[in-house]
Amino acid sequence: GCDLTVVPGNHDIFPATTKRPFFSISRPTKNWEFFCDLFASTRRGRGSRRLVRGEPFPVGKILNEDVVLAAFDSTRNNSYDPRSWASGELPGNHIDAVEKFFAANSKARHRVVVMHHCPWADLSESMSPKVPMGMAVPDAETAVNWLYWAGATLILCGHYHVDVERKQLAPGLTGFCAGTAGGEDADDEGGGEED
Repeated sequence: GCDLTVVPGNHDIFPATTKRPFFSISRPTKNWEFFCDLFASTRRGRGSRRLVRGEPFPVGKILNEDVVLAAFDSTRNNSYDPRSWASGELPGNHIDAVEKFFAANSKARHRVVVMHHCPWADLSESMSPKVPMGMAVPDAETAVNWLYWAGATLILCGHYHVDVERKQLAPGLTGFCAGTAGGEDADDEGGGEED
């Protein structure tokens, strides 16, 4: 459970199906439940625990004395509107739970957040006005503030089809978006290709 962390993204809950009709306007809950069952083992194991009773996410992991990790589900699984499924959501009670987890492990040098959606706003150029891809609930600025005040030091995310982006979001909080298009991390001396 501690060796691998898997969190859902919007394509994991998207309701594409092999049955007719190919695209159905329905809530993607069943796909999300299948995803959660498939990767349940990555939420268990030594040092891992659920942070909200009765919910699979967020998950807190103590990797070692210097590194703790919180894994979020940032998908909008409970939205009826399919135009919103690409956007991100961080429930307030999940943030509160992660804040308590990080506070209990405040001596750890690195408090890492893993989530699919990128919570900062300047990637909005990649967003489609018809199918928004950014943070919806809360907005991007509020999401970053929540994670900062929760005690995060690093946010690892993807979602956008862009090259690697590293950004200083607040004092002591770095965002790292690996994207899905590969590319180089311009801030990393020597560059290097991302697979």
